[in-house]
Amino acid sequence: QEARFLHELASWRGQGDKQGELSTLMSLAELHLDEHKKEDALREAEEVQKLACDMRDREREAEAIRLKINVYLLDENSNQAEQMAKEETERLLKEAPGAGAARAVLFLAEADVLTRKGCPREAHKLSEEALELAKKHGSKRGQAVAAEAVAANNLALGHSTRALKAAREALSLYQELGDKRKRAAMLRIIATAHTRAGQGKEAMDSAYEAHDLCLEVGDRKGEVASLNAVA
Repeated sequence: QEARFLHELASWRGQGDKQGELSTLMSLAELHLDEHKKEDALREAEEVQKLACDMRDREREAEAIRLKINVYLLDENSNQAEQMAKEETERLLKEAPGAGAARAVLFLAEADVLTRKGCPREAHKLSEEALELAKKHGSKRGQAVAAEAVAANNLALGHSTRALKAAREALSLYQELGDKRKRAAMLRIIATAHTRAGQGKEAMDSAYEAHDLCLEVGDRKGEVASLNAVA
């Protein structure tokens, strides 16, 4: 999967396609974050932030900041991550007070910190606020990312029905965006929620669909996680 992203990145750069470069760099950074390759993820997130800043894409800039915050959270450095979230939110509101889409993403970053600090209810509240903002001001991807966070937080709180609703919303958006890796992640949440609700067949169907998508994109870690969702 890494090789595919690197090939795509070289292709976009060769064509001078900044939007394609930005999207692929972000996907690569997210992959490295999932694999706990912290230095790679941080370097790529910083590249995304600089490129997004040059393109005046506030939403993508905020996504890069959120990813950097999550790199710090891998090191259990929640205080540094929390400080960055606050500082970046204040900076962005000062520079672009009307940037609702970016604010939504930074709300999610703050929710990530709260989750790591053991405050799931507070994280859930922020993620729902982020989703409302994203629906008003965000891109389709921004809405999908926020719905994904709402689904994950509902699942963590044991709200399976609400998790299913939000995960299906995110799944539909990621399908429109053509993001198979994210679709698989949403199907894993759906499978887990069905499992907890005692709906075995629905859980297995979602898990196998997620597994097949992971096979298509070469996501080995996702393949295992998809089967574990119904273990």
